Amino acid sequence: MKKIFLTMFGLVAAATLAHAQGFIITQGASAGITTNTGTWGNTTVPNQGSGYTTIVSGKTPISGGYDYALLFSTTSISDGPTDAGWTQVTQNGGAALNLANYPALAGGITGAGSSGGVAVNMAAGTTYFVQLVGWSASLGSTWSQVESQLASGTWSTQGYFGQTTVSSMTPFVTAGTGDPTIFPGTWTAGSLTLFSVPVPEPTTLALAGLGGLSMLFLRRRKS
Repeated sequence: MKKIFLTMFGLVAAATLAHAQGFIITQGASAGITTNTGTWGNTTVPNQGSGYTTIVSGKTPISGGYDYALLFSTTSISDGPTDAGWTQVTQNGGAALNLANYPALAGGITGAGSSGGVAVNMAAGTTYFVQLVGWSASLGSTWSQVESQLASGTWSTQGYFGQTTVSSMTPFVTAGTGDPTIFPGTWTAGSLTLFSVPVPEPTTLALAGLGGLSMLFLRRRKS
């Protein structure tokens, strides 16, 4: 009888763990996130000019700040963050797992749960492929808004966007300081660089508009 009870208990526990949501830590004080120029990297030295790499400040930069999203997949993806196979990591209950700059240290990143970890929509004990994306808040407040711009190649305004390499992560069963971390566990410090996005200058847009009007005028004359 005792053996039967222990066997049943073990099966129930295994089933519970198999369906349990995993816990991860999104806080990384020394993530070392940078921009590829000094334009919007730091409020103290906002304009170092092109060619400089600047650590993203923990304070609100000139651009209005930076946001980040963590993506996961059960299969390896090499086509980038716009691939349909990616799912955005959310908190237990479905709320978006919003990540932002570490409030005190430049180059850091933080999210819900801080160093204690947070329950997410990833099964505990399952290995996933993951990728972190980051962007200037001026480009959009959600990943879906930024993703559409990235997919089309047309950006709404000047800003920065970047992505890490694809790596792997296995969420833990319970929360705690031993949970898998984004930085430095999944990616080493400095693994995320935000690059300035190509936005046409006003003069370029004006020339394009004049070219279109000229073609329309010539077509009407021929007709």
